[in-house]
Amino acid sequence: MPSSPSLDYPKWQHRFMLERLRLIGILAIVLLGCLTVLNLLVVIPAVEMGQQVSLTPGLSYRCIMSTLAQGLGLVLGLVLLKDARTRNYPGWLFLWLSWSISLLPQLQVFLKGEVIFNPISWMIVFTAQAILLPVRWRLHLLSQVVLLGSVGGAVLLGFENVHFATPPNLSPAMASAMYSLVGFQLFSVCFISNLGVYLYERMMRQEFELRRQIRLFLHAVSHDLRNPVLGTLMVLRNLRNPSGETVLSQGILDRMIESGDRQVELIDSLLEAYTIETQGIQLHCQPLSLGNTVQQVLNNLYPSIQDAGAIVSVKLPDTLPLVEADPTQLHRVYQNLILNALRYNAHGLHLSLSAQVMGEYLRCTIHDNGPGLSAEQCDQLFNLCTRGPNARQTLGLGLGLYICQQIIEAHHGTIGVSSTCGQGTTLWFDLPIAFPA
Repeated sequence: MPSSPSLDYPKWQHRFMLERLRLIGILAIVLLGCLTVLNLLVVIPAVEMGQQVSLTPGLSYRCIMSTLAQGLGLVLGLVLLKDARTRNYPGWLFLWLSWSISLLPQLQVFLKGEVIFNPISWMIVFTAQAILLPVRWRLHLLSQVVLLGSVGGAVLLGFENVHFATPPNLSPAMASAMYSLVGFQLFSVCFISNLGVYLYERMMRQEFELRRQIRLFLHAVSHDLRNPVLGTLMVLRNLRNPSGETVLSQGILDRMIESGDRQVELIDSLLEAYTIETQGIQLHCQPLSLGNTVQQVLNNLYPSIQDAGAIVSVKLPDTLPLVEADPTQLHRVYQNLILNALRYNAHGLHLSLSAQVMGEYLRCTIHDNGPGLSAEQCDQLFNLCTRGPNARQTLGLGLGLYICQQIIEAHHGTIGVSSTCGQGTTLWFDLPIAFPA
């Protein structure tokens, strides 16, 4: 049986995070190595040659030491990624690698009452994290809040900014304006990065849910098409006679015909769903009396209603206006909704059919006194290949309600469900009222 999405997605997410964390660690080490070479060959020689670069004394040494500390933190993170115990906590490994790059240099200078205000590097780190590891946006937010919160607290405490890119002798007004502008830029980068991670993760969850539904659908198709074939084979094997003479009773023929009809019905439902998806629904609308249509449907379904021991009450007053609808398609909607209620509820069901005017539409409702549906089942009820909670006890591919939705939407109406567990289910749909020309 197909596995649950609650298991599929976390497993994928865990593997994905471990793979990407290794990539992030390796890329970060390579880029830090390039940065170290740049400092040694360009930045430090420029200072020694007396170029006009605003550097605090000893900053070149701090740059080298912070780079080494970052490198050691990243190497340790890669080592932890190989340990079976720590691999169970990819979230903490992500924070370790992220803070090794961004927070570790700050901790070094905090001890001296200093702070490194380096917004460009932070923006690069936050953006790279979102691109390379677009899952678990809360972890991204935590890594950003801890870094920016610690730096902001240090600035408010009056720690000296030792970043070489800071212009010297800034007035308080200019410093405030600069920090405000940079703060807005950082907020924008963090917000967009986290939003991108959130949207990507939501898309992946939806994809895994669609994959689960496809597996369920294929399981239903194979199960429901296999049963009639097995039934036919059993009948044919029982008919095999060593003497060469075969006698077919009327009962056996009826069973074989019923099995064949069931196969054709399942295949037709698949073809119908495919046609709707690719070509849409062709309507031939005309003014219709809802009461007459409902009565025709109930007459056709009388054997099924009797077999289910159901009681159907119709509350459609003669004063209801006509609806603008395709008679064949409206017949199918009512038939599918009623049969769906009969199939997925216990024997002795009570059904109530009613309608009321709502603006320019007529709202048609079908209420049953069954066990009801959960909120999750209501949300997925009209999805393609969704079947009821008692699907194992019935045959069908779960296409009926999906087809109903397509038909009602083709009439420019809406269809929905309201239900509470233990209090029955109400299916409703809106049809346009036929106004005189």
